[in-house]
Amino acid sequence: MEASEVIQWNGKTFWPHQEGGLQSLFEAMESGKRRIVFTSPTGGGKSLCIGYAIDKWFREGKTVDLMTNRRLLLNQLCDVMRGFGIPFGVRAAEMDHLADASQPIQFVMVQTELSRKKNRAMYQQRAPSVALLDEAHNQWGGGSGDLFRSYLAEGT
Repeated sequence: MEASEVIQWNGKTFWPHQEGGLQSLFEAMESGKRRIVFTSPTGGGKSLCIGYAIDKWFREGKTVDLMTNRRLLLNQLCDVMRGFGIPFGVRAAEMDHLADASQPIQFVMVQTELSRKKNRAMYQQRAPSVALLDEAHNQWGGGSGDLFRSYLAEGT
């Protein structure tokens, strides 16, 4: 993405702060950084930015796991990405109707993933190209942080 490029995607034109944030994200990733925090204030368009990034990675043939720890956030994420036309599968208890392990984009409920890793001897954690931790500021400790560190250990 060029510095002067105006992003238009999915019928939306991005604001300069969104373009700058995405440019910084992609540059950091291209330079080899693996632990990146993408922030924006409430109403700053994070959902649009993450939708754009996930769609970009999907079109590049990458796999993406986006983890969250709250059912409300997972439901919002599914609704928003469905609205953007992004295909995905869900790994979460009681959401088998959205499970589709063949999809390169997976939305993951942290608690379900941790439980499956602990209680199912044959369960294999996926090693996606990109792993994202939604709302990282309130879930880095405990199980969420452990799960994310396991992704990092796998080379994601």
